[in-house]
Amino acid sequence: MTAKITFHRGGGWMDIFRAYRLMVTGEEVGRIKRHSRLTVEVTPTQHMLRASIDWCGSNLLYVDLSDGGSVEVDVFNPNGPFRGQGKMIRTPGEYLELRLREDGPESEQKQDTP
Repeated sequence: MTAKITFHRGGGWMDIFRAYRLMVTGEEVGRIKRHSRLTVEVTPTQHMLRASIDWCGSNLLYVDLSDGGSVEVDVFNPNGPFRGQGKMIRTPGEYLELRLREDGPESEQKQDTP
């Protein structure tokens, strides 16, 4: 009995040479580089997702998965260089963003700022 979470990271030049750490319910499940995706198998229940790089992180994204269910999540840096520097200093928990893919399987979501 498992479910799947697929993380997608597109292009963009922010953090171009860096990998983001991916966390599922507080446990690091892998790292994702630019132009790649990572699929992890999880137990079918509610999970809290988060991405981080150094001391900065993303919003918290909660997903409810049933047995055999799956969800697809985009992880990205929505900031330009000047805004990104400000986020690193003032609000490091908003440096990255996690968002359910519009074209992915449906799942309930709830977002919180850490």
